[in-house]
Order: sequence, then C-alpha cells, then structure tokens
Amino acid sequence: MENSHVAWPESKPKKHHVAHYLYDESFEEVCGLKVKAAVATFTKREEDRHSFVTSMSEPRLCESASHTLSGSFDPALVGFVGIFDGHDGAAASTYCAEGLVQHIVSETAQSIQEIRFNKRGDILDENVVGKALDSGLVKAYSRAHDRFGSNCDPPTWDDVHQGVHATRIKKSTFCTRLCSNVPIPPRGGTTALSLCLYGKRECSGIWSALPYAVVANTGDCRLLCDDGTGTSSFRQVNSIHRPSESAELKRLKPQVRRGNASIQKDSENSILRIHPGGLSVSRTIGDFMWSSAVICTPDIFHIPLQFTKKRDDGEHTVSRIIMASDGLWDVCNINKIGNIAARNQIDDVENGNEQRREGSKTVVIDPKESVKRVMKHCLLQGGSHDDVTIIILDITWSDIP
Repeated sequence: MENSHVAWPESKPKKHHVAHYLYDESFEEVCGLKVKAAVATFTKREEDRHSFVTSMSEPRLCESASHTLSGSFDPALVGFVGIFDGHDGAAASTYCAEGLVQHIVSETAQSIQEIRFNKRGDILDENVVGKALDSGLVKAYSRAHDRFGSNCDPPTWDDVHQGVHATRIKKSTFCTRLCSNVPIPPRGGTTALSLCLYGKRECSGIWSALPYAVVANTGDCRLLCDDGTGTSSFRQVNSIHRPSESAELKRLKPQVRRGNASIQKDSENSILRIHPGGLSVSRTIGDFMWSSAVICTPDIFHIPLQFTKKRDDGEHTVSRIIMASDGLWDVCNINKIGNIAARNQIDDVENGNEQRREGSKTVVIDPKESVKRVMKHCLLQGGSHDDVTIIILDITWSDIP
C-alpha cells in the first residue's frame, strides 16, 4: 500500500488538517472479478473509519464462509468495503471497521442454512439466495449493534469458525450488563455503508462471482454507481437516513406521537435533529443513550454486474463505484462529483476546462487519480467541517477462464 500526505489546498490553509491518500491494489482478481480501489481521507475529528477485506488480503474470509456453509454451491463473501462515520467518539466506527465483516459472514451463512433447511433442496435459486443475503445483512447490523452495546470486543475469525453463537451476544447477557453495576454501554454511534461482493464454488471447484453486489446502509453515507460506459452518468444507489427525508420522517412520526422522540430544527444551520441526543441521522449502530426512535436496521440494495462482461470489441466494461461519508456530500453536488470522478475524462479537465476543445482527447483516469481530484474539489469548495472518507472502485471481469 502506498501512502502520501497532501495538505489543504493553498487557498484554504488549515493547520493540522491533512488529507491522506491510501492506495490499495489488493483486490486484483477476486473470484473472477478484477477490482481496483483507492481511498482518500480527511481527518478533522478522527471519527471516520473504513475497511477493505478480500479473499486475497484475508484468506480466512472464504475459509470461514466455507466452514459455516453446508451447501457446496452456497454463496460466500469474497470482498467487503465499508465506510463508518462515527460521532461522539470513534468507538462505534472502530468496532464496525474491525468486526462488522465477521458478523456479515456469520449471519448470512446462518440465513442460507435456515432457508436450505426449510427448502430441503440442494441448489438454491438466485431469488432465494438474494433474500438470504439481505436477511443476513440486516441481522449482522443488529448483532453488531447489540454486541457493541454490551462492551464486547469485535468478533474474530476464530469466533466465526465456532459458529454463529460465538459472534452474537446473548440477550440475557445484554440485559444483565445494563441492569448491573458494570460500565454502561459505550458512548457514541456510527453510520455504516457496506459494499459486499459474493462468489460461489462451481462444479469444477473454481470460485466465480455472483452477477451483483449487495449494498447495506445505515445513516447518511452515499454510494454512487456509473452505467459502465465511463461517463459522468452516475446514479445514487442507496437512500439516506435523516429526519429531513420523507421516508424517514414518516417512520419517525409515530415515535414522536408516542413521546419516544422529538424533532427540532437546529437554530444555527436549520438541520433537523432527533432529541434526546440531537442526532442529525435517524439510523445508526450504537447511540444507546439517546432516542429509541434511532434504529440500526439497514436498507439493502443490489447493484447488477451483468454489464461488466466482455463487450463485442473484446474490451471489458468497467463499473465505477464511489463511496463517501457525508463530509463530502454536505459540501459537494452529486452531479459535480460524477463529472470529476468519471473514468473517461478530457485530457485538460483537471485544469478547469470541462468543455471539449478541438484536438483534445479522452483519457482513462484510474481510481488513484480520481480520488485525489474528488478530495481536492471537496477541500476547495470551502472544506468540510467533518471528517471525509472517499473510496473509488473499478470493477470488471478478469481474464481468468
């Protein structure tokens, strides 16, 4: 991994605030997928965390999945990327960065086994598998929430091998801890945005990728995905969870009527906040000391990967994904970020000329350069009052037969 440290742009000097650019190429050829990733972080409150785990960087990922699954053709997690935007400290975001992937492996395997037992079939169809993965992710977020609140360490890969009971915290233990004289649940919470890549072992014994990625989100981080053409045509995949969003406000209103929460507008910046606690997000992992209307249940989304198959001209189509915490989206327009982060760029676009001139050519910008450009734009916009984490990934089919 290559590291470099780049200070604030000269127009906005800020002492002690530094943008870090970390390049991770360990995603090469994961189950027939070739994934290149780069991350940029801006540290101000030191509460953001992120996580990269693949079957290549962490061999126990597939081993744990295979150990916990009963069917030879069951899907297993082979790649995981997560952004965790903590608040009121970094305890919750650190826990998720270190342990959420173990919860996901354990709970999705358990969901698949339960469905297999009910179906009594040997091979599960794609729709059933998709529902099992969704259910496992929802349970994983809930287990992480409970275990963190019980002051437990994140589960290890050895815990995953022992079975789902080892990665969970028993409800009786959870209640006992709350009612006894042991330390109260830790302060703080975190949003959690996860991108999961799954593979399955074929009859030949070779692992192949599922034709979609699964996104789970709790909070206000965002994930954008392009259409595979390399242009600036990005769409936002996930919804965000703030009381200002109509869907979340609808969910919160019954809680307000029951007296479990109140929603008030911040006098300084007109942001809606949930009280008690004053949170601007309505779903988090953690935050046990505040309103019970704030829940940890994630929304689940699928990104189809069919368009990453080889094109007629012999070239591979690449899917570009942008993941970032709210520190970026609160100061930058989504369409503008799509223009800056597009794979295919006019060669002089970095100099501020976004209009094609005669003789200009299109060049392919890799994730390392794109994440630099996005962070630079974020800081030049006036900077962020929050931590910023930006991850850009390119996903394509590899040349493995």
